[in-house]
Amino acid sequence: MAFNFSPNLLAIFLMIISVGVASGLDSVVKLVANQGMHPIQIVFFRNLFGLVVILPIFLKFGFNQLRTKRLKFHVVRGGIHSTAMVSWFIAITLIPLAEATALSFLMPIYASVGAILIMGEPSRQSRWIAIAIGFIGMLVILRPGLVEISLGSIFVIGSGVAIAISKLMAKSLTRTETPATIVFYMSLMVTFISFFPAVFFWQWPPLELWIWLLLLGAGGSFAHIIQTHSYRMGEMTVVEPMSYFRLIWASAFGFILFGEVPEIWTWIGTVIIIIGALLLTREESRDQSFYHPGIAAGFLTRLYMATGEKTWIELARKYMEFCEGVGDYHFSLLRAGKVGWAASLMYTVTGEQKFADMAIRVGDNLIATQSNNGAWGSNHIDNDKPNNDATAELVVWLDEIHQAVGTE
Repeated sequence: MAFNFSPNLLAIFLMIISVGVASGLDSVVKLVANQGMHPIQIVFFRNLFGLVVILPIFLKFGFNQLRTKRLKFHVVRGGIHSTAMVSWFIAITLIPLAEATALSFLMPIYASVGAILIMGEPSRQSRWIAIAIGFIGMLVILRPGLVEISLGSIFVIGSGVAIAISKLMAKSLTRTETPATIVFYMSLMVTFISFFPAVFFWQWPPLELWIWLLLLGAGGSFAHIIQTHSYRMGEMTVVEPMSYFRLIWASAFGFILFGEVPEIWTWIGTVIIIIGALLLTREESRDQSFYHPGIAAGFLTRLYMATGEKTWIELARKYMEFCEGVGDYHFSLLRAGKVGWAASLMYTVTGEQKFADMAIRVGDNLIATQSNNGAWGSNHIDNDKPNNDATAELVVWLDEIHQAVGTE
């Protein structure tokens, strides 16, 4: 008898497995560190073996996707990510896995603050409320003034801030680089950067530790791959909450391998942090789907142009109000072409400059993401290979924008 599982159900399963593997690897780091290897050296081997694991991808698809015009940006991101990994590996050797994992759930909170302050994303009241809830959860776990804040907790917080910055930089890189390019340069830079301080703590691992270190590299790549498939298969608002199963895994590994029992305050604070993070996930999902109202606004405007019925244009205006509140990052994505098309139609009908500005904003971003041959790539493995469907669609959107706003 065959079982037909929905994409969301399979995505949930993959996410739970992914975070389980990640927690297991954290346990391996703690075990290796307990054998006397310094966390900086573990970071070096983790990324070295991770680099070896992804090399077959480039052997299959070619090394031309390694070309980049943003090498300095990759180097800076590599330095920040190295700091994050070293801080995290040190932290999990100092405090229980469950406590470290709970505090790491603040990373989306840090990223959201950075997205607002640095990337110009919308600063809505609901977003700040979610951020405040997350920080309240952190205070419950740390209880400053009641207990001494441990060095391990400080390292977790520092790691979370650095990871948040790294993810924001990765967001920026996705505008011009393929995922394979981003992952390769991150692993390469972290390997290179971590090697030099690792020399000062160097010790050759015995055979059994080589096996654990190889597992770290391969396991990290495996966890990343199945998590990526999870996000592709399921809806963000369904899949993302499953990532918090990581605390269950961390508590289990911590108890079984190290005899760690999380405090009640860790569980209470975690629940509060998760509430804040889930509210942010809902906000992020809302922003990512902004092109749906754009499509609706475009077709409603077409209806108005065909019938002269003002109800359609007023409804289209309401949909476009939603698009106006979306941040710069989402306007840089290819899917924003639909919004640019709708804005160009709205400008044609209403003559309002804000719609012309929105259309030009989208058009400029689309032109900036064209490859050297004038096409648009699939943005998966090789961005120089044109994606015929994407290119045909985007040419239509750009033509509509040009006809409406010309060279304004």
